[in-house]
Amino acid sequence: MNAQQDSIHFTKGSWNDMLALAKDANKPIFVDCYASWCGPCKWMTAHVFNDDTVANFYNNHFICYAQDMEKGYGPTLKDHYNILGYPTYLFINADETPLHRSMGSM
Repeated sequence: MNAQQDSIHFTKGSWNDMLALAKDANKPIFVDCYASWCGPCKWMTAHVFNDDTVANFYNNHFICYAQDMEKGYGPTLKDHYNILGYPTYLFINADETPLHRSMGSM
């Protein structure tokens, strides 16, 4: 019997949508700041974000949001949170206060 593998469920929508969801759910936002050409970003998607333990934890404790920092609202977030490389992971309160950040594949 094969168990179905879970993955982090990244919510679709605008940044304002994420802030509203975080406020309503009383959860911080986990932001995967990536670029489409970034090798370590692709590695994280293939090997970490689809790990059952990681996925269950993040899906239960955060509003998860992935944003290409070179498209759409990405450049605005990149400037606002001073993103200098990829991947960068932000943990942000619904009031946009940064709680924690880390960088690189892990």
